[in-house]
Amino acid sequence: MEEDGEEAEDEVARLAERLSKAKLPEDAGRIAKRDLRRLRSLQPHHPEYTSTHSYLELLASLPWAQNTEDRFDLREAKRMLDEDHKGLHQVKKRLLEFLAVQKMRGDMKGPIL
Repeated sequence: MEEDGEEAEDEVARLAERLSKAKLPEDAGRIAKRDLRRLRSLQPHHPEYTSTHSYLELLASLPWAQNTEDRFDLREAKRMLDEDHKGLHQVKKRLLEFLAVQKMRGDMKGPIL
C-alpha cells in the first residue's frame, strides 16, 4: 500500500515538472498550482484524484507557447468542414460566417464560439 503512495508521489512530481515546463499563462498557471496542491493532498484511490490528475495532464500537454498564422481561406475552411464533419449544417454555416466576419475585420480576435 505504501508503494502505491510512493508511485503517486512520483507521478505528481513528474506532473509538476511538466507543468512548470509548459509555459502556462499566468491565470492557467495559478489554477494549475492550486489543483496540484489539491492533488498532493488526495489519496490516489479518491474519485477526485483521477479527474484532477487528468485535468492537469491536459493543461501540461497543451501547446501554450505555440502560435500559428491565421488563415482566412473560406473555401478551404468549407472544404475541411464538409470533409471532416458530416451533417451539422447550421453549425458549419455559423463557423463560416464567423470566419468571414473575422476576415473582413482583418484579425481573429473575438469571442470563442
